[in-house]
Amino acid sequence: MPRYFFDVQDGRDLPDEQGTVYADPETARLVAVSTSGEMIAAHAKSFWAHRDWRMHVTDEQGAAVCDLQFTGTAGAA
Repeated sequence: MPRYFFDVQDGRDLPDEQGTVYADPETARLVAVSTSGEMIAAHAKSFWAHRDWRMHVTDEQGAAVCDLQFTGTAGAA
């Protein structure tokens, strides 16, 4: 089974050096969506410090599997 790498940028670069094995690209994309939601929720307060958040998923050959980008804009309080 292929290995997929989930690199995150949230004001700093967090490369996935180990990767994770999944059956196919579709599974890796599903994991990317659920994991990104969990990560953003876990750091909701610090999200606003950088406002741009990205997860870039690649396969073992470095080919793009998916790219998730979240941008937050806070209105006036």
